[in-house]
Amino acid sequence: MENTIPVIDIGKALVEKSEDGHLYIRIRDGQELDVEDIKSLLEAKTRLFGAEPHTTVFVAGINSSISNEARVFASSKEAYQGAIAKTIVAKCLSTRLMGNFFIRFNKPPAPTKLFACEKEAVQWLNQMRDRLKNLN
Repeated sequence: MENTIPVIDIGKALVEKSEDGHLYIRIRDGQELDVEDIKSLLEAKTRLFGAEPHTTVFVAGINSSISNEARVFASSKEAYQGAIAKTIVAKCLSTRLMGNFFIRFNKPPAPTKLFACEKEAVQWLNQMRDRLKNLN
């Protein structure tokens, strides 16, 4: 089955709602995200999901980074609006360290977990989504 849902290109990242129902944010290699970039990601998310609860697979590019201000904003209730759970997929050590820092010190308002493997990240999100369905 072909994915007919559009991919939104915000320059530093690609944003899409996949057939499995997750929001995928793929940061291009070597990009540094600032607050305006995070706001653009949120606008793209809203275009794809509206107010619908969602899960997010955030795939960090190789040697990508995020400013301190953007990290604080990205962990806000505004940025997490509608989020059931989020994963950060980081393959390089520097990005994994940044992801761990984000989770431990910025304390996002929804469950957020770091993975080196996208497949494992999606499995965890599926479990989180299933858990929520079982509670309702």
